[in-house]
Amino acid sequence: MRLGRMAPDGADTLLLRAGLLGPADSVPAWREWRSTHDVQSIYGPSSALLSLISASVPDDELGPDRDVLRGLRRRAWAVNATQRESLARTLAHLSDSGVDACPVRGSHSLVAPPPHEPALPVTRNDLWVGPGDWVTALEVLVTLNFVAESFAGSDDSNLLLTDPQGNRLVFTWGYVFPRWSRTPYEHGPEPRAQWRGLSIPTLSAPQALVAAIVEGVGPHGAQALTWPIEVSRLVNAHSDDPDFWDLVGEAAIDSGQAPVVAAALEWVRGTLDIPSPPSLVSVLAECAMNPRLRLERALMSHGLPSASRPRRALDVRRARRRAPWSAVPHAAPQ
Repeated sequence: MRLGRMAPDGADTLLLRAGLLGPADSVPAWREWRSTHDVQSIYGPSSALLSLISASVPDDELGPDRDVLRGLRRRAWAVNATQRESLARTLAHLSDSGVDACPVRGSHSLVAPPPHEPALPVTRNDLWVGPGDWVTALEVLVTLNFVAESFAGSDDSNLLLTDPQGNRLVFTWGYVFPRWSRTPYEHGPEPRAQWRGLSIPTLSAPQALVAAIVEGVGPHGAQALTWPIEVSRLVNAHSDDPDFWDLVGEAAIDSGQAPVVAAALEWVRGTLDIPSPPSLVSVLAECAMNPRLRLERALMSHGLPSASRPRRALDVRRARRRAPWSAVPHAAPQ
């Protein structure tokens, strides 16, 4: 399996190389990107990648946009500081109510220790809460004056909320490992971390790497560009652990999407010089893929709707009956 059209395109790949590689490789990539693009005219998901550039490309190569690029990096730091404080407040209130909430997606990187914090701005917090805690968690969010915006995801597995300060939170029960793992989690993953005086459930680094890939690899959206950055961050932080890659393999098989993980690891190794054991990649490439997830991947690659929506409709209705959705205030239409 190859990523094909689900890999970042040529221009975004140049930005990833310019932002993640050493000067010998980042400078040529940056020069090539600048020869056909203007920093001031980049919008959408690609623009987030620009916050990486000033940390890897020497100042004398940044060109006339040096101050803009430095400003984007400072802005990313400020956004993440704000989101980190919002996350800490929310987790503290949930913990006081006996709810174990696991930070996932970008929020997983917000609780990482320096120097392995995120380089990109994390524009929302994502929390996974076990089914047994849904009702209590939503009651806590209501008391914190969160307002529900919408359901999202191919199977309505994410509830998007906003607090009075405008900070966005996604409350999810459709995340990779609690949803697909052979060992279901009722109240959260087993590993725990100490953060801001709280004991919180957390994904292991191998699980977080695999989750970044299987949630991110796709033809569009911000995650389709940022998953290589998360893979780079986790490999740099944890690859010295002798068990790291073995556990990545276990997590990839557990996710039901081992061939996707293999293709992604092969892509980042060849494109971004992010190392991974070739023997592991070969083993994962030969693994069977969950049939339903394989169908969803095929539909996604052609821009077609997910097959999971009708199949998950009954589960979603049951989930909504189990939690006080009607008690969550909804934002007025814009």
